[in-house]
Amino acid sequence: MAAAYAWLVHSHGENNENHTFSSITSPEESHLRTFPHSKHEKFWVSCNDGWLLSSDADHRHFFLWNIVQQKKIPLPPLINDFTGYISHCTLTSPPTKPDCMILLSATDTPLIFCLRLGDIALNCGRDLGDRQWTEINYTDEVIERLNNTLENIAPLRVFSCNGCLYAQTRFSRLLLVEKLDPGRGRLVLKSLRLCFPRAPDIFEPEVRGFFAEFQGKIYWILFRFGVVKEDEEVVDVDVHGLDSSKMVWERVEHAPNLVFFVHETSSFCCRAIEPEIHGNRIYFSSNKILYSYHIGDKTLSVKSLHLPDIKSPYTSFWVMPDQSIRDDSREEKTKGASEISNVAVKKSEDEETNDDNYLLFDLAKKVAELVDDFVDFLHLRASHSVFRSIPIPRHLNKTTPLLYSPWLVLQRDSVWSMIDPVCVDSYFIKLPDPPLSTSTLSFARKGWLLMSGRMFSSYLFNPLTRQLVPFPKKGSSLEGRRKSRSFMAFSDYPSPDCLALEINKFCDEHFEICCSGLRDEDRWERILFPSGDLQFQFYDNHPVFFQGEFYILGHCGKLVAVKFRQNVGMVSWNVFRPEKPCSYQQNYLVECNGQLWGVFVGRSGERVGVFEFKAAENTWSRVENLGNYVIFISRWSSVAAMARIPGMENRIYFPRFCGETGYDVVFYSLETNKFHSCGSKDSEVDFCGTRELLNAAWFQPA
Repeated sequence: MAAAYAWLVHSHGENNENHTFSSITSPEESHLRTFPHSKHEKFWVSCNDGWLLSSDADHRHFFLWNIVQQKKIPLPPLINDFTGYISHCTLTSPPTKPDCMILLSATDTPLIFCLRLGDIALNCGRDLGDRQWTEINYTDEVIERLNNTLENIAPLRVFSCNGCLYAQTRFSRLLLVEKLDPGRGRLVLKSLRLCFPRAPDIFEPEVRGFFAEFQGKIYWILFRFGVVKEDEEVVDVDVHGLDSSKMVWERVEHAPNLVFFVHETSSFCCRAIEPEIHGNRIYFSSNKILYSYHIGDKTLSVKSLHLPDIKSPYTSFWVMPDQSIRDDSREEKTKGASEISNVAVKKSEDEETNDDNYLLFDLAKKVAELVDDFVDFLHLRASHSVFRSIPIPRHLNKTTPLLYSPWLVLQRDSVWSMIDPVCVDSYFIKLPDPPLSTSTLSFARKGWLLMSGRMFSSYLFNPLTRQLVPFPKKGSSLEGRRKSRSFMAFSDYPSPDCLALEINKFCDEHFEICCSGLRDEDRWERILFPSGDLQFQFYDNHPVFFQGEFYILGHCGKLVAVKFRQNVGMVSWNVFRPEKPCSYQQNYLVECNGQLWGVFVGRSGERVGVFEFKAAENTWSRVENLGNYVIFISRWSSVAAMARIPGMENRIYFPRFCGETGYDVVFYSLETNKFHSCGSKDSEVDFCGTRELLNAAWFQPA
């Protein structure tokens, strides 16, 4: 095995004694090894130098493994009177170092078990002596020192970084372990008054967080999964790094020299090994598929669909055998902020900052005043990085540009990327100062974007005219409930008759329907009810305003129609339960020429179907041909429109790109029943070889 690269290991077999290794550089290739002495073991922690920590099924006997060298070191058994289970394990340093300690966090009790290894690893566990695990109860520390309750803290998830120990609480607060004294069974904690970043208003169980450490810096990787748990579909990824000098989390927008390997048992970060392992990536596996997330592009792609054909049950984990083998000439010193930039627009290598740029900017600004077409103006701004800050001329602010197709809109902090699928170009628009620079995209319709801001605020924003229209503030969630999902939409242009809808799913399986108008006297009307009352499971897509009602497409092809009577402030709903139209993993709802259409996409793009929903008959009817219409779909907005360019009709455009780089948009043709790319003369492409753009919306001026 190539020791310099990360390996994905699957532990399987009747007695869990088979281990299949897949290389990150060639995931389709695998190597099987059998270790008869690994029966019924669970693997907990993977270290960067090839060591693993495993246990038996009862969490009583633990072992140190070097899976490359095939060394296994038994550790002292856990304390006999402990009857619970372990939720998390950590190693403070590689096991070969004499100061290494193993920390085990109990699941349902406020206990941490500690074992100082000393020379156990060096002598391969032949002489354990009288060593045993030390039990540390942190009840008094939490209640007295932190002035908190165990319900808000336990269980603690301890991890090591740059010689310090930190602890993550139940609700993602960060604590510093000031002192760990195994001899006295004492743990001293200090609150850093710092929470781990999370998606706005999103909580467990659909969100999972993973931390990794590299050269003394803590990284927090946040995954948000779809509502159908068995699909394990990733719908959002966020990465933050901790600035220890300021004790603040900074969003990581670009990490060209780093690569992250993420799994439930353990995650780690290392330097990229070009060209074998690219930087700016997060690798993770789910349902025997290996995925790669590009941090800079915010795109998700399938690295391999052909991981070993292993029968369930099995467990997986990453292992990095030994990074010291790597060629020292490839190593670079840490570049700090210049290496991991949270600037949304990356500067070109040839970009200069001198007086000539000011002259170029002034000349381009004069030229912009003479441009009559908005798209031509965007072409001007995209021709040089210095031109990106040229303001939109007033005469273009008052006109609506004619676009040949909707554009994909992607938010990167305070900068918008707008991608033209026809010309395969991208443009940048900087958002105005707060509130929009701190808001997130929730929906798009008829040239307007629905933005969700802080302090329960929502806005309609036109990125071309820069017009901003606020909705009434919503106030906090009912009864302090924590949201796990939120969907929003609005009905029409900003006017007194414009309505907004928000659907909130809470962690206690309750749902909340919120509706409001734009009038001064309007306020958000709320209805809260248990999920059993609705008998409807929401999916990861947006509502659609159709014939005076908001329609939401849910699981198994069911729909719910929500009607808001603005004059009386009354909200009502009706659930439709038609027969499931087909087998699918993703679904989208779109209004087309007075009809309500659903687009259903199978796993890995194996099938794509369009169906019309007929409410009177409560059925889905297949649409064989779109005629002169073209559909653009995404989780945050979907658009159906007449094709303005010959050849675009009868297609479905996805928020996906072809190839490792660039913006070559992918579409599905109902004529060929295959996927194609726009920028390669409509050549056929493999759906699994494309990159999905997460958190993007289709934008089209009305």
